[in-house]
Amino acid sequence: MTKKRIKGKRIPLIVPEAPIDNVSFHFASNAQSWKFVVQRRLAIERKLHEDALELKEIMDLLVDAGLMKTVKDIGRCFSQLVREFIVNIPTDCDDESSSEFKKVYVRRKCVHFSPEVVNEFLGRSPVAGTDEEPDLNRVAKILTGKMVKKWPKKGLLPSGTTKYVVLFKIDYANWMATDHLSGVTPPLARMLFLIGTGGEFDFGKLVFYQTLKHASSYAVRLPILFPCLLSKLIVKQQPHVVRAGEPQGKRPMPLKFDYRLFVGTHVPDIVLSVVKGSASTSGTQAVGFKQR
Repeated sequence: MTKKRIKGKRIPLIVPEAPIDNVSFHFASNAQSWKFVVQRRLAIERKLHEDALELKEIMDLLVDAGLMKTVKDIGRCFSQLVREFIVNIPTDCDDESSSEFKKVYVRRKCVHFSPEVVNEFLGRSPVAGTDEEPDLNRVAKILTGKMVKKWPKKGLLPSGTTKYVVLFKIDYANWMATDHLSGVTPPLARMLFLIGTGGEFDFGKLVFYQTLKHASSYAVRLPILFPCLLSKLIVKQQPHVVRAGEPQGKRPMPLKFDYRLFVGTHVPDIVLSVVKGSASTSGTQAVGFKQR
């Protein structure tokens, strides 16, 4: 795709114009971004399959992290509403000196949007910890059951224990989309580490800044994360923002796991009471993060 640069940003030249009929813009300048936002894929979250609820260790971790609402009881997405929300995010939404600080006006209604608002919506406790990141070498040891003692020079962690393979699949589907299906990037690894070890991290901050990326980006391949979560967050604050007859997206696809992950005794970090198609339930085997 042909691109040009404006003030350091690469802007695609061949992007079809998108109709703006019935689209609400808080500022006239927001209309310029619409043709880019409308091209972006919605990374629809996936609801955990009922069989996954048998994974007590994983469920306990998600409950402790305050993330169950992001993998269970996921509502449908109002795709047009989400895109209108995205296109109206002010570029100074995170600037305390701005009148638009932590506010997004969509369809003439104000939606408060901040890490604190997201965490409160999910029922998560306020985050009082620091932004200090875990040491990558320690992360590598924990995620791989001490099979990898130093973070690989190539930048991707190639393997992990079953617990972290499961968390990776949930993370990839619902929280942090990645193109690196054959390995785990440092940001993703640190998040998995904190969830798996009960560490404190600010999920609301992740949602907030991942969403804010769209405010100043001209990319068309930038996926819109958390569309179902954003839909519920918007509608909870402004129930009448949804137009009459506005279509909802399809029901989220269930996220299943290959039960071969839970066969073996190499790294017993998850124990199932029942494993389909297997006589062995005493442990797990260490496997790669590559999707099956």
